[in-house]
Amino acid sequence: MPSNVVYLRALLAGLPSTLPYSSATQSAYKFQEFSLNDNDIQDLGLAGVTSRSARETPQLRTRPHGMHRRRGLFDQAFHPSFAGELGDQWAPALARDKDVNHALILQIYPSEYMSTGHTSDCVYDVPMALDSHLLRTRGLEPDDASLRMRGHLHETANYVVGPMPVQNFIDDFTPPPPLSLAKRKRILSSRAAFTGVPSSCATAAEIFEPMIAALNRSTKHKSRASGLMFENVSARSEHPHALGFMKPHICCYTPKGAESVHQSPISSRAALGYAELFIEVKPDVSLDYFVDPPLAADAEHSASHDFLAKHEDKRTRLRVDRSFGQHIAYVTEIFARQQRVCLYSVSMAGSFARLCRWDRSGLIITRSFEFRVHLELLCEFLARFAYGSSSARGHDTTVNKASSKEEETFRDAITKCVQQQLCVDGDELAKAIREHYSPGPRGGL
Repeated sequence: MPSNVVYLRALLAGLPSTLPYSSATQSAYKFQEFSLNDNDIQDLGLAGVTSRSARETPQLRTRPHGMHRRRGLFDQAFHPSFAGELGDQWAPALARDKDVNHALILQIYPSEYMSTGHTSDCVYDVPMALDSHLLRTRGLEPDDASLRMRGHLHETANYVVGPMPVQNFIDDFTPPPPLSLAKRKRILSSRAAFTGVPSSCATAAEIFEPMIAALNRSTKHKSRASGLMFENVSARSEHPHALGFMKPHICCYTPKGAESVHQSPISSRAALGYAELFIEVKPDVSLDYFVDPPLAADAEHSASHDFLAKHEDKRTRLRVDRSFGQHIAYVTEIFARQQRVCLYSVSMAGSFARLCRWDRSGLIITRSFEFRVHLELLCEFLARFAYGSSSARGHDTTVNKASSKEEETFRDAITKCVQQQLCVDGDELAKAIREHYSPGPRGGL
């Protein structure tokens, strides 16, 4: 897909040379869909008309006071999601509009604010080493799932930071993206968002099924999380309730990610290879793995508070440990199947929820909040997450798919290495290579 710079260059080339306009009598189109770095701005010759706001966001001058904003052709001109559809239509469109004395108004934001969805700037469902039978992912074998889960619980207990105030978490990790008025109007109101979700149930399904309906609810022009969809993937397993085979109750996908999951066999783990975030549900608040200090507690009391819940009933403790251990297992596997800097998840216990941010140093988790009462918190988090870029959602965008040439180089190197180590040829060599390499689609990994 051509870059924003290419499209913006084409746009500027098709406009009159009198940028920027100063007359308040001229009409103006407004753009809020570009993310350019300083080098791009300099390269485009726009440095003289750019400025930085208090948030250090590069932007072109705003339109003169009183200038009429006219809706029209360019309102969604170069939004990344339209780029593939527009193609060659732009040359004649620009030519037709060239004679109209329109002002060009641009606001350019840092790339981390711009939502790119499922695009080439991040890598999903990366290849992983297989066992000697080429049937299971090495390191994530189901037979060892129980042992891994206990290890995850033991290790994670020492690397948890919380409870963090929910609004602080949202503001610090998902800052509000600069949205146009039109985009803000496309966000569905949080009013009565989760009234159909029960506060407590006998099974998790009684909560996550209406929750999925609430999250996916949309009207003709509005949605809860624009460009994302929430699905129940827990049933897409050969053994839905067995450790090592289980999948999250709710996974969030881009449309292309969901399509890839639907096309994969039920035995695959692609559901975790394409997840943007996931939500794990426990049917009752008593099964929460954490316990918050009182809201009125002072700093000393909060610092000495034992954040991990202590359950006297052995059966309850086992259920709680298994549930959160499985939550950690999903995080571990997503990190293994995607190139990530961090990952977001939501832990629900009855009608209470906690927002989680995972990275390779541990977990930051919020206070528990009742999402049926403080429904604006969950809605705000998901709306910001939806409009965030791939990097804002936690993807490591410095990693790209290998080119055909790079794949060929890797294949030759791994073939030579395996042959030297095992001293095998023919079918035995091919089988050994398949443990470490599988051909990428259309010749690329």
